[in-house]
Amino acid sequence: MTEQTNHKPAVLPAQQTTTSQTSDAPLRFAFYGRAYGSPTFAPARKSEQLATARGVVGSVGGEIVAEYFDYGPAARVGATPPLSALPWGKGPRARALIEALRRDEFDAVVVGDLDAHTFGATFLWDVVTFLDHYGTRLWIPDINGPLNPGDEVDVLLMRILIGIPIPDTTHRPDSSSGSKEHRGPRVPWAHHRDSTTPNTDEGGRA
Repeated sequence: MTEQTNHKPAVLPAQQTTTSQTSDAPLRFAFYGRAYGSPTFAPARKSEQLATARGVVGSVGGEIVAEYFDYGPAARVGATPPLSALPWGKGPRARALIEALRRDEFDAVVVGDLDAHTFGATFLWDVVTFLDHYGTRLWIPDINGPLNPGDEVDVLLMRILIGIPIPDTTHRPDSSSGSKEHRGPRVPWAHHRDSTTPNTDEGGRA
């Protein structure tokens, strides 16, 4: 799995946690992580990612109340495809997280390591939109806070760090109402994207 400890950018001043942000921050977090390769290394990878995730939620006084960690082969083994080639929900622990999300067992999801394969073959912005449907945000260590598809800096940072294309929000519902009913992120500047940029290429999967 890609190591990010040597290239994570410093948190931008505008994204640093303020007192008002802390008071509005979620308190119950679900941790999600992944590891590819031999199961022998899975416990160490989980410990590393969990420690980073705890640092992220601890900065706002949050607590990790549930842990979900998938691991699987990095390459095809017989008829079994690599875990990274499957949709995120095919991971057994990812599936358990989704079910807990529907039961409102936590307020946000945090990862300790985000790369192009964290959510398998599922597009990162699709995961963000799905979580947003339930009023839940995805928190990542790269910005030490929630990933916002409506923030051009966040979107460009994901494109620069792990090659995630700008999300296509043409047919997504408006989230300005604040309701937890079916809603998705609105990106007002999305019309500036290069229409020739694909959003399903191999490098753009998360």
